[in-house]
Amino acid sequence: MLRGNLNKTLAETLTELPVSSQIFGDNLDDRIKAAKALDKTAEELRAKPVSVVSAVSITINNTTIVVFTTKTVTFMFQLQSSSVAFPYHGGRNYIRDAFIQQGLPASAIDIMMSSISPTTLRQYDITWEKWWVYCISCGRNSLMLSHSLIVDFLSIALSPDLGQHPIINKFCKRVYNMRPSAPRYASSWDPSNILTYLSSLAPNEEISLKQLSIKLITLLALVTAHRMQTFFLIQVQNVVCKSSSMEIKVPSHIKTSGKGRLQPVLVLPYFQQNPSICAASTRSCYLSRTAELRSCDRLFIPFKRPHNPVSSQTLGRWVKMVLNASGIDTTQFSTHSTRHATTFAAYRAGVSLDPKYSRVDL
Repeated sequence: MLRGNLNKTLAETLTELPVSSQIFGDNLDDRIKAAKALDKTAEELRAKPVSVVSAVSITINNTTIVVFTTKTVTFMFQLQSSSVAFPYHGGRNYIRDAFIQQGLPASAIDIMMSSISPTTLRQYDITWEKWWVYCISCGRNSLMLSHSLIVDFLSIALSPDLGQHPIINKFCKRVYNMRPSAPRYASSWDPSNILTYLSSLAPNEEISLKQLSIKLITLLALVTAHRMQTFFLIQVQNVVCKSSSMEIKVPSHIKTSGKGRLQPVLVLPYFQQNPSICAASTRSCYLSRTAELRSCDRLFIPFKRPHNPVSSQTLGRWVKMVLNASGIDTTQFSTHSTRHATTFAAYRAGVSLDPKYSRVDL
């Protein structure tokens, strides 16, 4: 019908070509057969889920290719956005989709999502993604759970026969013999070395703000044996000064927070015998010297501009600076070793380590 308007030479060329080549190119019959075979395979997978031994997803130039290995065959396909009702797009969004699937209101979902820490999400994200890929291979919605599907997935993920293999079993025993389990620290350091160095950083009103900052965080670490996370969360408004001591309340959620557990209250008594290493006096001086620099309510701020709240990692580096200056081997002992060293020294001195006591007197 269109050839009447075409050039004579072009019309003769089109007449000589088969119709299928003009429109669809060569090998039309082979392509139709391949498409039907692929469609038949897809129908079989939907009708009877396969038992997947392994599943791996590879993303190249924004194209995701999923490779599945069953007990009898290995196959791969390009993953389209419509392959599943809820495509995997990260742990937080995946959990939110699950709550939406259950019909929870948006306000309740926001509250429930806030109870999951970012660390927990990162820890379980890999497993959730494996579950999602597994459900694709079975043609199932990953948010519509069934006991049989979960059991099959766990049997594949855990591979119970792997640990029973004699070679694997012998290898694990050999590794244990070569590197037996041991405590993190086989020895400890004496906190008196740190206190001697901190005593030299005096008086507090004359030393640099950097020296005062690293002195205060180290004293708090020694006196309370808490983590850097706790000190990072201290707010100025939660510090209560009394006649003989100073109390620091930490209402924010920390690692040891939980249902039925009391939030920590750090009690810092005034150490009259040696004011140069008194944590309470040092904190008062620190607040006084940083009053005009503050733009936030956090206790610790940088000693250089901008004076925004410092992170727990920064506080850890400050403590490590003091450890290094005091002659402690920082290649062996980390910032966290302050908890081990100070509690061990308190134990040797006969101080009770009962959790009901909120301070350690050194």
